[in-house]
Amino acid sequence: HKNTGTKDEREIVEKIINLVSFVESKYSIKIYKIGTKVATHYFIADMMKSQKVIMPLLLLLLSLCILFLFRKLFLLLAFNYILFCTYSFTTILILYIEGGHTPYSGLALLFTMVVTTSDLIHYLCAYQEFGNDIKKIKNKILLPCLMTTLTTIVSFASLYLNEFKPIRNFGIYCAFSSLVAFVATFWILPHLLRFHKNYKTNDLYSSKVKVVSNFLFKRYKAIAVVSSAFILIMTASLNHIE
Repeated sequence: HKNTGTKDEREIVEKIINLVSFVESKYSIKIYKIGTKVATHYFIADMMKSQKVIMPLLLLLLSLCILFLFRKLFLLLAFNYILFCTYSFTTILILYIEGGHTPYSGLALLFTMVVTTSDLIHYLCAYQEFGNDIKKIKNKILLPCLMTTLTTIVSFASLYLNEFKPIRNFGIYCAFSSLVAFVATFWILPHLLRFHKNYKTNDLYSSKVKVVSNFLFKRYKAIAVVSSAFILIMTASLNHIE
């Protein structure tokens, strides 16, 4: 039906497939299921299974590379935090617009990881050179990264003119994730790095902040393990997104 939404369509197709499977098992017959909706259903199921393997492995590989390149655990934690923020905001937008996962939204999430990693690598390389001197970091990389982000946003936003709705949504997701990645890298990340420096020099903003920071940094290993486990659980639960 033309008024049926994406989530409702998936539920209907799943019910039909379950009914056909029941008839096949009961009467020992083979029924061939055809149609675009059926093909999309199986394609999404296979994609979700692949993502449960690919995404954790890709995240692990990126983490090992960051740790090898920068040799600092805190930079690794900051990297994963920004990556998780961008990934989460993009996923929320996908769920808000479509109510579930689609093949194109899966590609958009993969793009989210790529574009966020690109911004983070640029910033962390400049951080290795200039430390917490945010002014020097921005003077070196802010304009190139901004121009790259703007051209990426404009390029993907142009897909909104496409008549095919999944393509339009894909453009929206990629443009949005590029914006979030840029903002998170150049606004949230500097505060994280500055906070870490202030903690090491015992130059925190207030006594309350100092109490919280002492609690966090004394247990950073446990927090890192719990956070990593949470990310893995979230990734493994992708197949439960309807």
